Amino acid sequence: MTAAKLGRQHTQRCSLDFGSETFDFSLSFSPRRRLSIAVEPDGHVVVHAPVETSLDSVLGVLRKKAGWIIRQRDAFVSFGPAMPPMRYVNGETHRYLGRQYRLRIRKGESESVRLVGRYFEVESSSRDSAATKRLLDAWFRHRANTVFAQRIEACLRTPLLRKLSPPKWRLRKMRRRWGSCSKDGTILLNPLLVHAPTGCIDYVLVHELCHLVHHSHDAAFYRLLNRAMFDWPKWKERLERFAW
Repeated sequence: MTAAKLGRQHTQRCSLDFGSETFDFSLSFSPRRRLSIAVEPDGHVVVHAPVETSLDSVLGVLRKKAGWIIRQRDAFVSFGPAMPPMRYVNGETHRYLGRQYRLRIRKGESESVRLVGRYFEVESSSRDSAATKRLLDAWFRHRANTVFAQRIEACLRTPLLRKLSPPKWRLRKMRRRWGSCSKDGTILLNPLLVHAPTGCIDYVLVHELCHLVHHSHDAAFYRLLNRAMFDWPKWKERLERFAW
């Protein structure tokens, strides 16, 4: 039975069992020549199929691609930062480049953040947590811009990546991802990544730089990633286990 016969002109919610895995997907039909499958950052699977495609044919393609879908979904999940709520009070621990620093909040006429020894010294005319958060967030964002620019330059000196042109990139807060690479080659980086160790930052950057060559997480992508950063699994695991 085809989509037209079923009257499925709108997006449907479906699910598919694959071994011990079950994943939901959205299915829509339109006048197109080929079936396409996409895995979104939140792990949801979106399928667009030609109008005359049978549901059984769609499910058959998904079963063949199930391994790839699960790998894509798991890759997005592993890039998901998990931050507990901060109180922004004296003595609280915050991380920068993987190291722990304690807050030391002072009331003063200026508004500033300084890294002194193992302390973040925050000075503000108001010692309330909202003011401290605003100042510290701005400091981390500034440092993220500086550190990421330096690390991108360093990663581009890797033999397999040195032929790449310096990419367009910018910061973007993302709930579920550390980084992404758009189809036009723009790299988006989560400013929260600046809390992680430098090796973890390099892993995310090399991962996204490899997407400038291979946009999908296919075998060619992983061959390039393995050659560009042989120890990336160690840093990926450390990032996944990173305790904020």
